[in-house]
Amino acid sequence: MPIMKSRNYNYDPYLLALVNVAKVDTDRIGNPGWPRCFPGYETNTRHLILKSSGLKIQCVENGWLLDATALNVEHRKAYNSIVENLNIKNDQHTVLQINGVDANDRIKIGVTMLNAFIRDGL
Repeated sequence: MPIMKSRNYNYDPYLLALVNVAKVDTDRIGNPGWPRCFPGYETNTRHLILKSSGLKIQCVENGWLLDATALNVEHRKAYNSIVENLNIKNDQHTVLQINGVDANDRIKIGVTMLNAFIRDGL
């Protein structure tokens, strides 16, 4: 008798809150099975993938980390403009912290960023 492995898919609470508060339509999300699309434990890397551009957004300890390696030339121009306007440095949108606790609303900061990406076609 073959051994069956159970694989549970989970959601990431920060990415889910980001999408819900930003009111992003799920057809703009490139993660198959969104929102329960992440196998394994919460220690595994989890990205929100924007379908149009392939831009990846990850919630990390001190903010939002962006992976723009999949962007084409047109998307890259829009991305560069947005990160400059939002003062995002080295593909990381840092959230101010005091003693390891967010001093500013991480989700609100992320929503502003995500809405700019969606608005500009990413």
